[in-house]
Amino acid sequence: MLNRVRRPLLLGLHQVVVAVGILLFPLELAAHRAGLRLPVPIARLVDATGRALENATN
Repeated sequence: MLNRVRRPLLLGLHQVVVAVGILLFPLELAAHRAGLRLPVPIARLVDATGRALENATN
């Protein structure tokens, strides 16, 4: 039962994190060109949610 709820929630969370990463990408590029570094670990969040989703489906 818990697995039936967990997988869709993890999928939704993963999709939200990917969408936020896509939306923040132009801002990250502009900051990089200005010589700034934004402390937003989107790549780590995408990896973590992707791994959690894979573990939930196995």
